[in-house]
Amino acid sequence: TGYRLYRGLQSNLADLLSGNADFCTKYQGANTNANISADDPSLVTGRCYYYLVTAYNGAGEGSAGNASGPTPRQVNTAGNCP
Repeated sequence: TGYRLYRGLQSNLADLLSGNADFCTKYQGANTNANISADDPSLVTGRCYYYLVTAYNGAGEGSAGNASGPTPRQVNTAGNCP
């Protein structure tokens, strides 16, 4: 049905393995592309953004893949990105 694009900060990478908020939702919809050209990480700690994409349909949201090793990533959004 659609896709979700999540944006995270380098400082939150460890939170991929916990219940702590680690992403904001950058995009949600049916398009297969999203414009991230306005994202400027120069003022954030670590000066780095990272992105994850998941797909969803009526049955729910698909996996965001695994972290290092067999542990699944835990996507915990803090809401929409500014």
